Amino acid sequence: MLLHALLLALAAQATSGTKIAVASCANERAYPALEALVAAATWKPEAVLLLGDTPYIDSTEPAKLAERHEAFRMHPALVALRSQARIFAVWDDHDFGLNDTDGLLKGKAASRAAFVAAHPEQTCGDGTDGVWTSMRQGEVEAWLLDARWFANTAVDAQGKPTLLGETQWAWLEHGLRNSTAPYKLICSGMIFNDATRPGKKDYWGAWPHERQRLFRMLGQHRISGVVLVSGDIHRSRVVRHDTRDLVGYEVTELITSPAAQNPIAAADAPHQGLVFDRAMNETWLALETKGETHLLASFKDKQGQTYFETRLWAQHLQGTPRMPHGFVYEELRGNDQVMPYAVHVPRGWTPGGPALLFLHGRGECGTDGQLQLAVGLAPALLRAPHEWPFLVVFPQKPAHDKEWEHYETEVLAMLDAAVDKYGADPRRIALTGLSQGGHGTWELARRHPRRFRALAPLCGYPATYAAGEMERNRAAAGHIAQALRDVPVWAIHGTADTAVPVVLTDMIVEALRAAGATPRVSRYEGVGHDCWTRAYADQALAEFLRLSTSP
Repeated sequence: MLLHALLLALAAQATSGTKIAVASCANERAYPALEALVAAATWKPEAVLLLGDTPYIDSTEPAKLAERHEAFRMHPALVALRSQARIFAVWDDHDFGLNDTDGLLKGKAASRAAFVAAHPEQTCGDGTDGVWTSMRQGEVEAWLLDARWFANTAVDAQGKPTLLGETQWAWLEHGLRNSTAPYKLICSGMIFNDATRPGKKDYWGAWPHERQRLFRMLGQHRISGVVLVSGDIHRSRVVRHDTRDLVGYEVTELITSPAAQNPIAAADAPHQGLVFDRAMNETWLALETKGETHLLASFKDKQGQTYFETRLWAQHLQGTPRMPHGFVYEELRGNDQVMPYAVHVPRGWTPGGPALLFLHGRGECGTDGQLQLAVGLAPALLRAPHEWPFLVVFPQKPAHDKEWEHYETEVLAMLDAAVDKYGADPRRIALTGLSQGGHGTWELARRHPRRFRALAPLCGYPATYAAGEMERNRAAAGHIAQALRDVPVWAIHGTADTAVPVVLTDMIVEALRAAGATPRVSRYEGVGHDCWTRAYADQALAEFLRLSTSP
């Protein structure tokens, strides 16, 4: 199915599909209420994946193992989940045996016996060794890997120490090659990426040859739809692995932890593919399919509120992605760097028409040149192309932790190249964006007020959305207002936005009015961070930008 059809399906707000909750690191002795799992039960998932340290045991003594498994299994939160959902589990170090232990642990047979007794609903390993398991629920198939049982107990064909063991590798390859699921979750208690606290040894980066083996296998057999899911490090993170050469697409890793334990500050390690990071306790991950179009991954707190989400499109999780109809893939090259971007050329385009620059949000950062089309303007444009008679430029920001102004030169070069190539009128350019792109809309326009004829910033902010920076934001709002008081503006924000508070847009609007401007403002009552779905579906917004860029 082409990405065109996928985007149209999102624009039509396709009904929800499979719902799966994921959690790791749940210590009910430290957090007796297990509120994160209570919230997960309230969400009513169809399946639950427990990725280890669920519970914390730290013993191989049979009586202690049995007592701790039973206490966790019969906790009211687990009982509530089990009453409505299938539960599948794998262990990590604290329920395998002891902290940071591997397959050389003495007493691991007792750990396995207790685990098998505590999880009678699932298969465990090959019946003798390990506890790996798999499940299929709707459009999702998941493989929960056992990264403890075989670790360092043998060597592979190249003489390197094993992590999964040949039996488990054969099981995983067979399952992936025969799967018909559009979304394939490869789950591990240990993180797959290298970004972890100093001195930590139990992560896939300590077995880099095993990780390469996984990626090579995916590419060799052209396995599409793969998403990595992990836990353990007591942080919420999203990492995109640069696997295009090996797999054919960027493989995304979703890290959820801890469900009931304290966050670890030292795990705030850099990674070139890091999209999101948050240190928060009592968290969990909600995965929800939207038919076969995309997988919505939402990181939630103990109240069930989403603090970050990202959409993983089935079309992006393939080795041969295609651009939707009317979109052209372009690249900006310079200084030994290649930055991809997309351009939408409307049907019947004639030179001299208006142009529109769209800046995406944090969740669409990357280097595939297409993910920025998944959210915001592109779905609305494809749903009603006649409402958007613009040459639209869609740059993609590589790093989530940098603002759009850090790529000012590159973004304007992309805009200039598209305007020149397709013959748009450089005097008729508008600018819009959402979240980080909303901030980028304010800031790039402030720096180049004569370049843009109209602005539509959505859920943006003056300088930062970090707490305690009101004076910095107030000063930035003043600078924005002085530069943009003569530019037509339509600012949009949801009043229930917890990611970027609406007060930050209010601050800029007040400054604009104090400077003598008359900005148009929409405050969507009760709407959270996603104000863009409603905004870009509003024909009036497209009309505002069209009229503002008229000859």
